Amino acid sequence: MKKSASIITATVLASLLPLGAWACGESNHIGNVTAVDTRAKSFTIMDMATQKPLTFAASDKILLAVASTKQAITVNYREENGKLIALTIE
Repeated sequence: MKKSASIITATVLASLLPLGAWACGESNHIGNVTAVDTRAKSFTIMDMATQKPLTFAASDKILLAVASTKQAITVNYREENGKLIALTIE
């Protein structure tokens, strides 16, 4: 009986870990870059948590870094008047 309770507890805890690891917070989102628009000074990622595209306004420096990446990025941002503004990327 003790072994069963331990297995159940371990299974429940293990199932919660991926949610915390991939969940997007209020100030960051994780995803793959799907578009870069230098004219509009923005880029779009496919958010890993929601599987929806998110578009961020960005500086030229951030756009240059985003355009050259081939892997998932973390976008740290702020929201201003309903617009997502990228502050940094990782």
